[in-house]
Amino acid sequence: MIIMGTTAILKDKEQIEFNHTQVLQDDNKMLIKTKFLGVCTSDIKNYLANNSHYFGHEMVGEVVYDFEKFKRGDYVNIFHKHGCMDCIGCNSGFLHLCQSPHLMPMSFAEYVSIPKKSVEYCVYKLPKSDNYGDYVFLDSLSCVVRGVNRLNLTSGKKVLINGTGFLAILYASILMAKNFTVHLFGGNQKKAELINKKLPNYIVKTSISELDKYDIQIDTTGNAELLSELVNFIVPQGQLLCFSSFNHPLSLGYFRNNEITLLFSKHTTRSDVTEAIDLISSKTIPMKEMFTFYRHLDDLENSIKSTIENKIIRGVICLD
Repeated sequence: MIIMGTTAILKDKEQIEFNHTQVLQDDNKMLIKTKFLGVCTSDIKNYLANNSHYFGHEMVGEVVYDFEKFKRGDYVNIFHKHGCMDCIGCNSGFLHLCQSPHLMPMSFAEYVSIPKKSVEYCVYKLPKSDNYGDYVFLDSLSCVVRGVNRLNLTSGKKVLINGTGFLAILYASILMAKNFTVHLFGGNQKKAELINKKLPNYIVKTSISELDKYDIQIDTTGNAELLSELVNFIVPQGQLLCFSSFNHPLSLGYFRNNEITLLFSKHTTRSDVTEAIDLISSKTIPMKEMFTFYRHLDDLENSIKSTIENKIIRGVICLD
């Protein structure tokens, strides 16, 4: 059987073209038909910079042929990388901290093929669902679950999340579900209005004068200058979780003088993925409310531009 598939590729900065190629069955690769594609921040950055290295990596698909423990018709989520099994991180059991990870051949495509040696690490079978699109950003949610699990959480804590993007909203969603008081902070008024419209129960602060004192602060911006302003709102012996890499070095004097615990989180583990799947299947996290669905791969550019213009939180391309 000959299968023809379409792939969206970057032709130049802010230019997408569609290639039509023949897809072949290979006994050494798992063939997956894409059902949902998520458009994330890295996709937008790559679209603006003409960088195809990491363009298209959040997806849910259906298994085309039986492959090892997976059956035809199974719905799966594919993660974009796994450990090399040879570096200090992998040898220590921390595959998510691999220094030279293997990247999967993923893209904005109707079909993807995952090498046999990578299936065990990168392909997750999803529970039966009436909306598999909820799982399209499982990778992102799993990384946030990892960050939450790094924190020392006790009842009564107040949390400030630096940022009003998708990942900041995911952090707020998990912590609010755990009954913590959570505020998001960001100066982008359009983003704040978008969150208030889509998720009216979420509290967004847009001015430093509105902030309180917080036991925990989570940075999702990577903006060292912003953090230098907000760090004074962490109580002594509080916690700071750095989720993003910073654009400039941090001055650590305030952290030392106030005995603030400094934590970092990077990528995710299998147990975090399992927990994230449970959060979605139990509808603990309002994923659907954050998504705007598009019906065709041709709508990819429209989804990217709508995200840039802060008209939507996250775009999802449906290929069903």
